[in-house]
Amino acid sequence: MKIGLTLGKYSPFHIGHQKVIETALNEMDKVIVVIYNSPETTRIPISIRANWIRSIYPKVEVIDIMTP
Repeated sequence: MKIGLTLGKYSPFHIGHQKVIETALNEMDKVIVVIYNSPETTRIPISIRANWIRSIYPKVEVIDIMTP
């Protein structure tokens, strides 16, 4: 099984992020997107950013990580 992993803030979520995820979906059996909190660079809550990806790509596992 091939597993793809991406990591980022995804703030804002844009077409470049979509390209990375769609490429991974085409090439991998499973795709995991890890989103980390970054209050110093974005005011968009991590839950909203994670839900953007979950709603567009329901087959992707989205993990949101709160950092100190």
